Amino acid sequence: MSRRKSQGIYQRGPYWLDLDRRGDGTARSPNYYIFWYDPGRGRTVSASTGTADVAAAQQALDVYYLRETGGRPICPSCGQPLPESHGKLVLDAIADYLTVVAPDRVSEEAIRARLAHVVHYIEGMANPSVPCSAINEHWIDQFRKAMAAVPIANTRKDGTLGNARKRSPSTIENSVIQLAAVIKYATGNAPAFRPVQTTKLNRSPTYRASIADLAAMLRWCIEGGVRYDPLRRFIILSIATGARPDAVHDFSTDPGRQQWLRSHNLIDLNPKGRQQTKKHRPIIRCPQQLVESLNATTGHFVSSARGSVASVKSAWRTMMDALALPSHGTKDIRRSVAVLMRQRKVPAHEIEMQLGHQTLDPTTSIYAPYDPDYLVHATKVIEDIMDELSTLAPGYLEFA
Repeated sequence: MSRRKSQGIYQRGPYWLDLDRRGDGTARSPNYYIFWYDPGRGRTVSASTGTADVAAAQQALDVYYLRETGGRPICPSCGQPLPESHGKLVLDAIADYLTVVAPDRVSEEAIRARLAHVVHYIEGMANPSVPCSAINEHWIDQFRKAMAAVPIANTRKDGTLGNARKRSPSTIENSVIQLAAVIKYATGNAPAFRPVQTTKLNRSPTYRASIADLAAMLRWCIEGGVRYDPLRRFIILSIATGARPDAVHDFSTDPGRQQWLRSHNLIDLNPKGRQQTKKHRPIIRCPQQLVESLNATTGHFVSSARGSVASVKSAWRTMMDALALPSHGTKDIRRSVAVLMRQRKVPAHEIEMQLGHQTLDPTTSIYAPYDPDYLVHATKVIEDIMDELSTLAPGYLEFA
């Protein structure tokens, strides 16, 4: 086939979208194809998008173009990436990154939220046409200052705004870190600024809940009735597992997710099909007190009569204010469980494995959870804690 001129309904760089047509102009297939000229073959070649929907086909072309070129300009003669790509605008680079890279990441939701702050900041500038090459240390410092000046507004369930809170340095820096990844993807080069490691910015809260505090929380939820059942469920599962809040909310007994291994009384905090991240979600032993509740649960454990509950932060703040307890967020339960295990002499390696800070090699991880000695000390201490809570907060495991 001879070289075909770029045409069709949509084009990005050397790639264009069209129907695959016969000599008389009729379509061979209802599906759209991606066309481009291949200098090596000396002819136009194509690949099917597999769809007859125009919007879906355009999305497929965007993904194909970005995967092949990284968003960098291509020489029309030799088909090789051109060396100069610094003219690419940051907003375009972010859009490309969200099209190709983010959907393949477990943390896609967090990536989009972090980059949304950058987009909002740039769109508020007098000239939003900011090239990637302009993002240097000075630009980043101005971004940090602007973000720090905008508090985070708490939205109530009825849609109204509650009290605002200060944006933490680590939250701001997460956007900076994500922007660095975008620029490296778009230009192929390291950015002209250095993000700060969030571990250097975070100050671990000093408050740790005692057994009496945990019991007070559970009693408060019981007294509040079914309205606070999701919060009570969250607290119970957090104590029973020591898991991170997102993993607690995500836990479900749905057989398809393979998280509740009831024949072995094991909880897999990482649902089937979810890729592990640096924040490892381990398989842990289920405390005996929780077995009956999990067997009686269908779907997500943290739920209300209307279904799963994605966040209990608002109820948490209400409870902590009512109890006059210091609060740094729902992760307080995880931190408190860790301290209680240390105080009760659980071996350090078991604490780390329970919390997901220490991981096993792939082969060992398959068999270790079924060993009778797996996390035996950590589980025993958690069961002791739950027994003590039964005395201080009678009925805390009972739901209507």
